[in-house]
Amino acid sequence: MKRLMRLLVPGLILLALVFCGLSVASTRAEETAILSGRVTAEGSGAGIDGVLVFEATTGLWRQDNTSGGGYYSIDISGYSSVHLVASHASYATAHDYAAPVPGTRDFVLTTDKGTINVEVRDLEDHSLIAGFDVLLMADSVYGTGFASGSTDDGTGTLTNLAPMTYFVHAFPQDGPGGYFDGRVANITIDGDGDVENVTIYLTDEGGIMNGRVVDEYGGAVSGALVYLNGSAEGGGASTCSTATNGSGYFNCPLAGGNYDVHVSNVQTSYPVFQLFKGGVTLTGQVTNLAGEPLESVTIDPFPWFDPGTWGRQYTNSEGMFSFTLLVAGTYQIFAHASGYEDTDIVTDLYNGSNVVNFVLYSETELLVVSPDSLFVLGDHDGSVLSKSFDTLNGGASGTFTWTASSVSAPGNLVTVTTASGSEGDPVMVDIDPGGLVVGATYTGTLTVAGSGSAGTREVPIEVLVVEDIHNAFLPIAMK
Repeated sequence: MKRLMRLLVPGLILLALVFCGLSVASTRAEETAILSGRVTAEGSGAGIDGVLVFEATTGLWRQDNTSGGGYYSIDISGYSSVHLVASHASYATAHDYAAPVPGTRDFVLTTDKGTINVEVRDLEDHSLIAGFDVLLMADSVYGTGFASGSTDDGTGTLTNLAPMTYFVHAFPQDGPGGYFDGRVANITIDGDGDVENVTIYLTDEGGIMNGRVVDEYGGAVSGALVYLNGSAEGGGASTCSTATNGSGYFNCPLAGGNYDVHVSNVQTSYPVFQLFKGGVTLTGQVTNLAGEPLESVTIDPFPWFDPGTWGRQYTNSEGMFSFTLLVAGTYQIFAHASGYEDTDIVTDLYNGSNVVNFVLYSETELLVVSPDSLFVLGDHDGSVLSKSFDTLNGGASGTFTWTASSVSAPGNLVTVTTASGSEGDPVMVDIDPGGLVVGATYTGTLTVAGSGSAGTREVPIEVLVVEDIHNAFLPIAMK
């Protein structure tokens, strides 16, 4: 299920919807400038020659190899800061995301290094993601540790990592799967020879975080650096770094999840986010046809008044889900689970508590009964009503036979007149409201059981008894 969705900051508070183009996070400068420094060995302080020092910001990969005691010098024009990397086969790689230009940046390298083995898998089916390049990168939580690599078969290795704690990232490179980037945090290399194994789960379900940064007077803040850091479901995470345009707008593609939003490089007063907060609470439970709770079902509420999702939740072990701070309005709420047919419900959500429950059909259960609920008006002095229900094959293959029965109050309200049949044959019932109390509502249940793995369906039937119908069409309410 691939749908565009708006992602939430913690507390399910939404950024205002706007659109903007992505900007490069590095700050441009007007002058040509030199970035230089020295690379030395940890402990001895001796200069290391033959270290490749390169910038990874401009796309030109301007570089120099250290010589004469570990010194380097790179001519970089047009930028006030760059991502600088120092790499040597015998030492742990080091980096700096914001090396000043012009300026000096020294590195101290260590021979104490470890390795991270990475698997990149699909979040839904856990298969290895192969067939296109995925850029892998480890950068330190605090410090200069760094490594990069790539994989086209779902497995890769990041080497020459100094002892410290890392974020490990996977960035899909224009592959056919439409995956968003993923990340695993807090992977620690303890010492020389340490090998850590991590799995990053990527998802193709996500969307665009759009927003605007304004000052306390409502004026646009241009050039503000916006960094989104979050936790995607299933153990991975997305990040995005961008800058606001001349009107204060930004956008970031992100996997589904909750995100912290950080704003920096603001030259005016205080940045202010335009936020929305609603008073709707939505709860519910997802079960199968047997009434058993279903865990890890994806719940997506799409507001009709403002296209996009207002968050995503997954059911717990009891099949329960909960949303808060939604804005009142009409929503189309989707439930998706592997092995079950997708289901959606359109409903109005009001300020306060709202409950929406789902029953999911297994993809292996072929039987579908239509309509799946029935409401009729019955004349208390009128004749018996005859109604039919279609039996359909909802699966990709297979045939079945079925048997039908009913339970109702009073006991003669609903009677099954065709107790069995084959796929496609209608189920016929008689509804007798004679002598019942005018103005009262009576209920019954039609049960149709399919053979083999076709499954069982229970159809609720409601009868409202009236004085006279006067040849009115009897309404049938379908889900």
